[in-house]
Amino acid sequence: HYQALNEALVTVGQEAVSREDHEGKFNGLSTKQKLQLLGIPTDLANRIYQEKQRITNEEVLKLEPVEQLKEVLRKLKEDGVILACASNSIRSTVKNALLKTGLLEYIDFYFSNEDVKNPKPSPEIYYRCMIAADAAVAETIIVEDGEYGKQAALKTGAKLIPVTCPEEVTYELLS
Repeated sequence: HYQALNEALVTVGQEAVSREDHEGKFNGLSTKQKLQLLGIPTDLANRIYQEKQRITNEEVLKLEPVEQLKEVLRKLKEDGVILACASNSIRSTVKNALLKTGLLEYIDFYFSNEDVKNPKPSPEIYYRCMIAADAAVAETIIVEDGEYGKQAALKTGAKLIPVTCPEEVTYELLS
């Protein structure tokens, strides 16, 4: 997302976002939220948004299966766990990323920023998951790597397991 946003910004003559700013302010926000924070006028923001989505889709198509995560999700499904994905990405990006990484077959449902009125850091997307799973807050575990997602997860009162990369997600961590 960092790379795609910067490519889209540069394409229309805007300054790229530094890695430091991305990590500190923008990582985990939806593209629309990022463009709003950058103060980009609506007409230009729409062009950047469309270009960023095109670039992101190209990058998602290059993803490869994540065998370690597939195994974790397979075991959890065998245990009867309901699995959901809650992402600040748009729906097509979420679906394509789950497909390309081989994880979609283990996910019961997913929600994107297009499925909520208020994306992360609002907890709305996590509440949607809990309602869809018919799960109480006390029986919900949220694994999150983004700062805004962690804020959203904490607001729900569910158990948060913060991670920094997919390799940290193990069956032992979640069971």
